[in-house]
This record gives sequence, structure tokens and C-alpha cells, in this order.
Amino acid sequence: MIIYTAIPLEQVFNEHETLETENFEMDYQGKRIIAEPINHHQARVVQLISSNPNDYLNPNLAPGKIIYFRPE
Repeated sequence: MIIYTAIPLEQVFNEHETLETENFEMDYQGKRIIAEPINHHQARVVQLISSNPNDYLNPNLAPGKIIYFRPE
């Protein structure tokens, strides 16, 4: 998308800043991930934290994947 405007981008995309949520770290399937909460039992994977390259090939840990969990 291309926007041609004299208005500063901060004003154009002002409402996008208010939609940010607090990401959190958690263990999921024995791996450490950073997740974005969707509701009390679901989250979206933002980032996988692992030193094992094979973990990044797991589609269940891919960024954007919706996961189900029990809050502690």
C-alpha cells in the first residue's frame, strides 16, 4: 500500500498504536516462546527462542500459529 499525504504518518496510523498488546514469554511443548495474548486460553506465537535449529522447522512453533494453553 502506498500513501501519498502531507500529514505525518503518526497521525494517519494513530489508531494502530493503541491496538498493541503486552507480549509474554512462556514454555510451550517444552520450548520457550514469546506469545501475544488473544484471550484467556489462546495466544499467537510471535517468536521462538531456541538454540536448536530443528525447533525452527516445527510448524506448531511457527510465528503466527495460534496456540491453546492453561494460564497459571
